[in-house]
Amino acid sequence: MKRIVFLIFSFILWTNVIGNAQTNVVVMDDNTPYGMQSYFYSGSGNGLQQNEIKKYWNDGYCITSAAHGASGWFITVSQGSKFTNQEYIYQDSWPDDWIQQKRREGKYITSIASSDSKWLVVVSANSGYTSQEICAAPWSSLKEFITKWYNNDYYITSIACRKGLWTVVMSKTNLYNNQAYFWVTSTSKLKEKINEKWNANFAITALEYDGGEYFCIMSKYNDSKERLQFWSVGTYGIGRDIKKYWDKSYRITYVGG
Repeated sequence: MKRIVFLIFSFILWTNVIGNAQTNVVVMDDNTPYGMQSYFYSGSGNGLQQNEIKKYWNDGYCITSAAHGASGWFITVSQGSKFTNQEYIYQDSWPDDWIQQKRREGKYITSIASSDSKWLVVVSANSGYTSQEICAAPWSSLKEFITKWYNNDYYITSIACRKGLWTVVMSKTNLYNNQAYFWVTSTSKLKEKINEKWNANFAITALEYDGGEYFCIMSKYNDSKERLQFWSVGTYGIGRDIKKYWDKSYRITYVGG
């Protein structure tokens, strides 16, 4: 088994947000394949900035993470990803028929996000996924689904929550060789659990907040790269913290809300 080594552990808390309705989550890694990177957000209560997506697509960027949180729709775009022929759908209901059609075209879900009224689902070709399974249910009903597909060598690759209902996307992929998840109700406990998993060579691959709880997924990559990570949760300071770590050659690998 190849090891992922974390040389430093960084934690910056924008503000304690337990009990607030919305927050922003940012995870950044060094040693990613991404080159130039940018992000934009709509502002609370506003619709998705679809013209911005088109502009960045025309400049050779792909959507590499998407969320809805305290800043509204929060989209990260990057150059250097392997994704090709990317598409998205933005609508009120879960787009099951559209997803099935895109799967037949060889495109799999690479990001999902939801507000209280809209779904955003991004699919890409050349994702590194060969099959996907999706389940939407209260968390108590999802454990059996996750265990079943873990036993078939699938891994959680996208998550989103809408009004207490969690949607989990699990993918057949060689990207990871192990995965774990946990729930916590405070940022101090979140920091403790992340540090524990970092010490066991796991990396944060998804982090969401809903109903006063954080849901964190951490994975072991199937390569030998050394990785450093930074993560932050809160409602303010997005630009400052992202710029600080961009200057250290980190790139955004996950945004949540």
